[in-house]
Amino acid sequence: ALGQLAGAAAKAKSASLLLATRPQAVESVRHQLFLNGYGEKIEDPLRLPRWKPSEMEDLARQALGRDHQMHAPRLAGLADGCPLLVVLGAAQVKSGGVPETMTDEEAFREKVFKGFVADFLRHQAEPKRERLHRLIKVLSFISPTPRNDDLFSHLAALVNGNDLEVADDLEALQAAGMLSENQEGIRLYPDLFADAVLIEACVDSAGRPSFLSRAILNRLAIGDFPALIRNLAQADWEARTRMGAKDSVFDPVWKEFERRFAAANWDGRSKLLRQWAGFAVYQPERTLEL
Repeated sequence: ALGQLAGAAAKAKSASLLLATRPQAVESVRHQLFLNGYGEKIEDPLRLPRWKPSEMEDLARQALGRDHQMHAPRLAGLADGCPLLVVLGAAQVKSGGVPETMTDEEAFREKVFKGFVADFLRHQAEPKRERLHRLIKVLSFISPTPRNDDLFSHLAALVNGNDLEVADDLEALQAAGMLSENQEGIRLYPDLFADAVLIEACVDSAGRPSFLSRAILNRLAIGDFPALIRNLAQADWEARTRMGAKDSVFDPVWKEFERRFAAANWDGRSKLLRQWAGFAVYQPERTLEL
């Protein structure tokens, strides 16, 4: 989508693009603009500063309301500079879901996102809750992904449903603001929420790859779902460095990538390397080996 926009705007003297992105993506965006003829129009990026502690507390007071404002400093501290966690966490604080003894930011983040999912599921018909919960987890592995018949077939098999039920479930997620769609396809949203769901879903309580992650890799071809390999690379790094996972959830992906790389010609290897570059930072040992 960015390439198409940049190409069109580069040819129009009166048109300019205004792009907003995470800091990590600035260089990638700049590269895409250059590739599509927009290089001469690029201005230096304006970098938005992190929120100040006082601004986080103001947001917390607004989200908590008059009766719970005394918890604003604690909520702002637990959110660790993330406005999304302030807003979602406020509901948990007001319902008593966040005990006053909680001081760990990671535990708070996990509590908030689990509460976010639980609150959504409470508003759904009971027979479909388990299927919806599993669908949220599966989407975290493959987001973004094109919406097509093959996707519905794969999702139906992985959540023990049928195509019509999956279509209905996706509509429910989209209506709740938990699913976004653009030219890349559908994706679990917001991204921070999707990341948290994925890390929990890909590793079991013993720190090993979960049954769901193995089922997804057995069912889906990484060539058909480009986001799957990138998402698992990041989740694997998070699980090993932050959660002390014993085994690598990325091993099956790495073996398949190795096989495809060895069998490819020079042009094919070039494409595979460009794909790998998008997540190489999460797999430093394997990047060196590759």
